[in-house]
Amino acid sequence: MRVEDRGKAGSVVYPVHCDEEGHEYRLADVFGTRSLQFVYSMLKGLGTATEDHSLSLDLSPGSPDQLTLNAVLAVIDGVRPTDEVEAMLGAHMALANIALLDLFARMRAAVAGHRYEGDGIRRLEVLANLTNKFMRTYAMQFDFLARKRRKGEQNIKVKHVHVYAGGQAVVGNISHRGERGVPKK
Repeated sequence: MRVEDRGKAGSVVYPVHCDEEGHEYRLADVFGTRSLQFVYSMLKGLGTATEDHSLSLDLSPGSPDQLTLNAVLAVIDGVRPTDEVEAMLGAHMALANIALLDLFARMRAAVAGHRYEGDGIRRLEVLANLTNKFMRTYAMQFDFLARKRRKGEQNIKVKHVHVYAGGQAVVGNISHRGERGVPKK
């Protein structure tokens, strides 16, 4: 995707080639949807979420960051979402990773600056705490995606079974339909 900054009018996102209809189908596939309104809404949100704010320290809009937006789209495509919820989760995972990488860079800079007194130590603690939270958030998002795709089913794979003399074994798929903790009648 190309991102063009149009100043006060905001930024515009458009394909890098002239086949706009093909591009719309490709984006719908990336987001796992048939809704172009969802695609446009996600592109708008991701464009804002990936703006570069390194030069503005206030709440003003940042400058469009084409590289980061395309990286987020690549992550979403890599997740291969099957619906809008999975697409949003893929976007959240990509954005959490971007924030995590930024926090790592800031934490390394704080450590390299050897500011281990007063505010320096407090800054390092805050950065380490935020980094840890983003790492856990990413892991939870990944776990949620896996659970959603399993649809709540748990799979246990037994690799080795030993049956000794006088023992019995069943070979094949076993399913248990009883409620947990409630004896079968």
